Amino acid sequence: MRQPTFSKSFFSPLKQGQLLLFLLLFPCLSLGVANGNAARQPAFYNYLQRLPTNQLIAKAAHYVEATDNADSALACYTIATSRYNSHMKEQDLRLMGQAFTGKWYVYLFNFYDYPKAYESLITLEEIAARLPDIRSRVYNNFGIFYQTLAEQGGDRRQDSLALSYYRKAFWLTSAADGNTLDLVFTNLVSVAERVGKMGSLRREWLRYKWLPQTRGNHYRLYNYRLYEANLLMAQRRYADAERVFASQLRGLPQEESELRYHYSACADVARAQAAQGHYADAIATLTKALAIARQQNMKDAELEAYRLMMDAYAALGDSSRAEQSRYRYLCLKDTLLNYQQLTGVNELRFLNQMRKFDEQIQANEHKRQTQQMLMLIAIGVALVVGVLLIVLWRKNRRLRQSNANLYDKTVAMLRDEEEARRRREELERQLAESNKAAAKEKYQTSHLAEDNKTGLMERIREVMETSDEIYTSGFSCDRLAQMVGSNYKYVSQVINETRHCNFSAFLNEYRIKEACKRISDTGAYGNLTIEAISNSVGFKSRSSFVAAFKRFTGLTPSEYHRLAMIRNT
Repeated sequence: MRQPTFSKSFFSPLKQGQLLLFLLLFPCLSLGVANGNAARQPAFYNYLQRLPTNQLIAKAAHYVEATDNADSALACYTIATSRYNSHMKEQDLRLMGQAFTGKWYVYLFNFYDYPKAYESLITLEEIAARLPDIRSRVYNNFGIFYQTLAEQGGDRRQDSLALSYYRKAFWLTSAADGNTLDLVFTNLVSVAERVGKMGSLRREWLRYKWLPQTRGNHYRLYNYRLYEANLLMAQRRYADAERVFASQLRGLPQEESELRYHYSACADVARAQAAQGHYADAIATLTKALAIARQQNMKDAELEAYRLMMDAYAALGDSSRAEQSRYRYLCLKDTLLNYQQLTGVNELRFLNQMRKFDEQIQANEHKRQTQQMLMLIAIGVALVVGVLLIVLWRKNRRLRQSNANLYDKTVAMLRDEEEARRRREELERQLAESNKAAAKEKYQTSHLAEDNKTGLMERIREVMETSDEIYTSGFSCDRLAQMVGSNYKYVSQVINETRHCNFSAFLNEYRIKEACKRISDTGAYGNLTIEAISNSVGFKSRSSFVAAFKRFTGLTPSEYHRLAMIRNT
């Protein structure tokens, strides 16, 4: 599948390059974007916020293509898309289309956040309703989205959706836009081959074949051979298909930006070799393909290569190397996919197989003796129970490990609280400047000076860190205002501006930290129940305490207490 790159033209044709970088998405200031090296610098975001939309988009494209800095690219795209409204003029609307396309791309291929990527596609569809000329590229993006889900999740229904979107994109693209037609046709053929519908592309092929030739357009020749070779594969003429795939590989430029095409051609040659039973040749070809995928950090391509190598080794009878390929495939898949969701799909698939097995037993019941039928049912039940037990054991093991990690992180955070507080104070002073504009509208009638805000926050922090009165159930924002010598409005304003939360959440954070310390201190508080500790830090109900505790630590108080007992023994 060819993936998009971004230039200054709207929805520029897709360009192959470095894709699928596995990065972690951190919250970034008030923008809610990735927090990389640049995101730790509030001045950087103040600078970005002052840029016009077209410059933000250009910078984002540079970050993605030239520097491979996905977090900064996402920051630029997020700032740009925050300016979107449905009443924009056409020129601004086209810029929004570029920004949402970029945001979709980074979420999908850099951060693997499929829900966020889909949100961007939905907004793009709204924009396309007002700009009909860009609908074909929006539909192509939908096709890429569903094809990616199918490749990584193995769900052929997603491939069918991708195929329908590619068809729409193909027929909506004008002949003058040859680059986009090349791109869409590549994707169309790739998905049609996967779902066994090459024969359904006859009309599309006739239109594509008669497009005017452009000198030096090696993509057009690549697609001619791609279509021809896949038709040969469908006709089981595997040797002929291998020759065409090989010629396709030879015709590609030796440029880094074309390496994804080189990978795809190698993978296709290997498929044809394997179909002929030349598994050793297929493995050699796949080794070259895997080297390309690793060089370009193309995780999706690596995943496919491992799967094909696993099948080839298995066909050769080399179970050891087949298992090695399978292990690498599963490890890589675990990093790219939501493992719990896939486990759920696998469980449903297994239960469906068991259901069919039971139906077969019932259909043949009259041919079997009662004793044989009971034995088969017993075996089936034993298999189901055994698999369920294994699944539950694995889930519980992962859950225990996850809880232990959460506990250790919370304890480490509390142990280093003093130094973290100093760092937080420095960051809050920087954030106060960067978020001044965001808070201006909410507190535009406030007369609280900036110098007074800093001093007031220092007094608030001192009370929260030294006074035991905050752990009484009646402690309120009014009482805090009295203790720091201010009023309710100013105290609430400062907390909102510096900590970006209301007073209740601010107070709960300190109470939960103290509760964690008391639960961990089994020597002094080991005789207290969870409810008693909850009351001792100011919570009126167990349910509100449990909810606040889990939001802060990721664990319930009982889980945290159990882990504290284990660690302290």
